[in-house]
Amino acid sequence: GRWVKQKGVDYIADVSEWMLSTYKNAQLVMIGPVGDSYGSYAKSKFDRLKSSGRFKESLFVHAGFLEVPKELKLACDFCLMPSRDEPFGYVDIEFAWF
Repeated sequence: GRWVKQKGVDYIADVSEWMLSTYKNAQLVMIGPVGDSYGSYAKSKFDRLKSSGRFKESLFVHAGFLEVPKELKLACDFCLMPSRDEPFGYVDIEFAWF
């Protein structure tokens, strides 16, 4: 989904370093277009983590639209949806289909 305040992607950006450091086998895939300053903030945090080299095998970031392959959805153990005020999103439906 879009990286905007409503979606809460900045929350994921704030905990991603801790999560990937604490859970060594975790992988984080972040996909979506930046839509406001909250999305820009998240992108800058993810870019910093990627450029540090610490998580090159466990963090994938694509700040733009990308059709998520079925195989990726099947490979996920869970989907993070930290939405601030979205009453119902389609991402949960997409992942529930698989």
